[in-house]
Formats: sequence, C-alpha cells, structure tokens
Amino acid sequence: MTNEEFQKIVLEKLTGLEKITTNIERIESKIEGVEGKFERIESKIDKLAAEGQEDIKAMLGHIDKKLDAQNEIIDDKFDALNDRLFSQETQLQRLKKLAK
Repeated sequence: MTNEEFQKIVLEKLTGLEKITTNIERIESKIEGVEGKFERIESKIDKLAAEGQEDIKAMLGHIDKKLDAQNEIIDDKFDALNDRLFSQETQLQRLKKLAK
C-alpha cells in the first residue's frame, strides 16, 4: 500500500467519522428539543393541577357557606318548634291544674 492509498483510506474514515459526529450532534439537538417540550408539558400540567385545586377549594368554600346558611335555618326552625312545644306544655299544665 502506498502512502497516497493510506492517506485516501484515512481521509475516507475521517469523513465518515465527521458524518457520524454530525449525525450524533443533530440527534442530541433533537433530544434536547424534546426534553424542553417535556419540561414545558410538565410545567403546564403542574399549573393546571394547581388551578384545579384552587377551583376545588373555591367550590368547597361556596358549599360550606351554603351549608352554614342551611344549618342556621334549621336551628331557627328547631328554636321555633321548641318555643311552641314549651308554650303548649305550659298551657297543658295550666289546664291540668284547673281540671283538679
């Protein structure tokens, strides 16, 4: 093998290696792009999850207020019934005393 043939073979190998290196760099660049997209997707998912939790908290707060209002109404109704019952029991006691 002559020196020129050897240089030609080495040059072909180096050219092949350069192409491989270029392909690897291109693949690495694409991987970095995909990783960036995944990070943005994760960020959006986290944001949506946080917003969803805030929405749920707001709904639960609204439900809590409605339940408190209903509890007050029920308590007022029981108070009214207790007053009526007390009044009727008082009248019954008076009638029993008068009947004696």
